[in-house]
Amino acid sequence: FKSKRNPTHEKRKMYQPHVDLSDPEIVDTIRDVRDEQTPTNWTIFSYVPKTSKLKLIATGTGGIVELVDELSDAKIYFGYMRYEMSETWKYIYVTYCGDAVPGAFKGYFHNHCADFEEYLKKNGFNFAVQINARCESDLEEAELVKALNKTSTFIRARGVHDQPKQSIKDTRDQFWRQQSEKDSEFKQTMAQHQKDKEEELLRARQVQAEKLSKTAEQLLAEKESERQTQAQQFHHDQEERQHTQSARFEQQVHTATKTINTTVQRTKIFGEIEATRGSAQETPGHSSQTSYKAPPRQPARSFNPVSAAPPPAARPAPAVRHVAPAVPEPEQQPEPQPEPEVESEPQEQPQEQPQEQQWEQPPEQPQEQYTEQAAEPAAEQVGAQARALFDYDGQEPTDLSFREGDTINVLDQSDPSGWWQGELNGVTGTFPSNFVELF
Repeated sequence: FKSKRNPTHEKRKMYQPHVDLSDPEIVDTIRDVRDEQTPTNWTIFSYVPKTSKLKLIATGTGGIVELVDELSDAKIYFGYMRYEMSETWKYIYVTYCGDAVPGAFKGYFHNHCADFEEYLKKNGFNFAVQINARCESDLEEAELVKALNKTSTFIRARGVHDQPKQSIKDTRDQFWRQQSEKDSEFKQTMAQHQKDKEEELLRARQVQAEKLSKTAEQLLAEKESERQTQAQQFHHDQEERQHTQSARFEQQVHTATKTINTTVQRTKIFGEIEATRGSAQETPGHSSQTSYKAPPRQPARSFNPVSAAPPPAARPAPAVRHVAPAVPEPEQQPEPQPEPEVESEPQEQPQEQPQEQQWEQPPEQPQEQYTEQAAEPAAEQVGAQARALFDYDGQEPTDLSFREGDTINVLDQSDPSGWWQGELNGVTGTFPSNFVELF
């Protein structure tokens, strides 16, 4: 009996998607490579024929050169090696797939590389570099050193014939010494930069302070000039006001002097007329129709309770605008009366405020008729009527103006100075009582 084998089944059994790592010799060999006390520094594994199970192929102490000698272009290999770098060791994971490997088996190479990598990590076999080689030139020592130097800054890899120039401690101390020098130089540079910056800032502040000081001085000078101009203008205005007040005062003095002179003259004329009228009344057979009554002198003003204005100061007698009719000559001329002596004009005494200057009134001639007329209204009752004997034009806003013959309703006669309150044609005001007579 001759058994028949199925070649397809054998092929499927050989090409499995995952590699078989159940051989315990794999773990032991890798541990031997990682032990720094042993001379073994590399090992490689390959498949058991017609299976996906890995087995140990070779180990050695000659490094990458001996490992390359064990390779074949028709097989797939997985290697692990130890490489010296300065004063320490680095570990390399090597995979190799020759050009003569069948194409169907190359398809599983990637999966088997991943399985072996996971196996190394699972067992704590770390490595610094993984090298995937397709030919022997990919595993030259120069390529390994180049790949290892990329993984570290201080620890450098060296070849078999290279001797360590300095220890890693010296390298570390040199690095930190250089770094300290650089830091010190950097600090000095930054300190100098900060000092220059502070000096520049100080100069800028000084320039700004000088600029502000000049601006302040300029503003103060302008303010002082403006103040002096205002002071000069104030003094000029004050002089103008004083000049105006002096001119107004002189005008008031002139007007008051003229008024006093006019009043004295009228008083003299009224005295003569009064004397003439008295003589005419005493002469028997003289008709009363030829007598003439001169306008009396206005009484001095006093406080008026009806008016809301404050009590006016005593003022000179107002000038009568309408001239009294000429006095007819009587049949018998009375003896001429001596002219009353007129006192000299009072001297003006200017005060600080000319508008409040008061002047002395000229002495009045003693007239009994005026005294009697001024005393009589005090006994009269309010509500009487009076007839105007002369024309009167008010000199104050509260005065009542009237004409000779007008009938005035007397409202108040209580003012002892002789100024009554009356009403005419709906207008109310004050008037002198010696210009009217009661009915």
